[in-house]
Amino acid sequence: MVENGFGKHTNVVGAPAVVTFDKCIYAMAILYAFPIAATKFSILLQYKRIFSVQSIRIQIYIVGGVVAAWLVMKEGTAIFTCNPIQKLWDPAVVGGYCLDLPKYYVGVAVPNILTDIALLAMPLPYIYGLHIKTLQKIAIMFVFILGGL
Repeated sequence: MVENGFGKHTNVVGAPAVVTFDKCIYAMAILYAFPIAATKFSILLQYKRIFSVQSIRIQIYIVGGVVAAWLVMKEGTAIFTCNPIQKLWDPAVVGGYCLDLPKYYVGVAVPNILTDIALLAMPLPYIYGLHIKTLQKIAIMFVFILGGL
């Protein structure tokens, strides 16, 4: 991206570099959701392995379903942000449409943040129910919450 003028004003790098940059951003928008969803699924599988209580398994399946739905929604909207796709990096294309990008970003971020919060909060009640000293419970909860940073 640095070779294509990343970090410089568009007037300095010229139109071809801006088009290349926009195409790279489009590709990254498509690839963005997969590592995030894979990380969340791995955390859910770890919870399933650690906690053998049926009630958390139901939560794991619900959050996993929400993450899967988010992934499908994110990929579908990322691929079809503009119709035709060339309109994303060439606004001069006649006809077609593009999504309202600020609304799209909010629509992607809000469920992502909510599933993050759910992943962090999910084990806390089960840790609180352990038969150990309160200070140890707080320490274990802190370790789980620290994973969210």
